[in-house]
Amino acid sequence: MSEILLESIVEKLEGLEIALLKKDDTKENDPTGILLLKEVKALQAGITKLASSHSETNEKVQNLTSAIALLKASSGIPPQGKASHTHHLHKGIWVAIALSILAASFLYGWIRSSVSKEKYRANDILYRYLKVNGNSESLKGLYHIDSLYKSNSDDFIKHVEQQEENLAEQVRLMKEAGEKKKEGDELKHSLDKK
Repeated sequence: MSEILLESIVEKLEGLEIALLKKDDTKENDPTGILLLKEVKALQAGITKLASSHSETNEKVQNLTSAIALLKASSGIPPQGKASHTHHLHKGIWVAIALSILAASFLYGWIRSSVSKEKYRANDILYRYLKVNGNSESLKGLYHIDSLYKSNSDDFIKHVEQQEENLAEQVRLMKEAGEKKKEGDELKHSLDKK
C-alpha cells in the first residue's frame, strides 16, 4: 500500500513539473522558477529512490521472515499457540502423605506392642499362678527352670526355641502322615469296591 502511495506522490510531482514548464508567464531566466523546478526534480528523484529502497527493504524483510520460519521448522521448536499443561502435586501434599504413612506405621507398632504386652501379662499371671497354687513337684520344676534361665539365659532361650521348632516339625509330619493314611484308606476303599 505504501508503494501505491509513493507512486501517486511521484505522479503528482511529475504533474506539478509539467505544469510549471507549461506556464506561459514564467520567464526562462526567472531564478525562482528555475530554483523551484530544481527542487521539484530533486524531490521527485528522492521519492523514486525511497520507493526503490522501500521495495528492497520489503524484499529483505520477506527473505528474513521465510528464513526465520525455515529455522523454526528445522530446530524443532513447537509452533506458538500450542500449550502443554503439566500438573504437579504441591509439596504440602507430599509432606501430608509422608506424615500419614509415618503415623500409620507408628500406630501399627503401637498395636503390636500392646498385643505383646498383653501376652506378657497373661504369661506372667500364669507363671505366678503356678508358683502360688502348684504342688511341690511343680514348684521344684519351676525353681529348676528359673535357675537354668538365670545361669545362662542365651543358651536357655536357644534351647527353648529349638525345642519349639522340633515340636512344630513333629506336628507338621504327623499331619502329613494322617493325610497320607487317609488317602491310603480312601484308595483301599475304592479298590475294594471294584
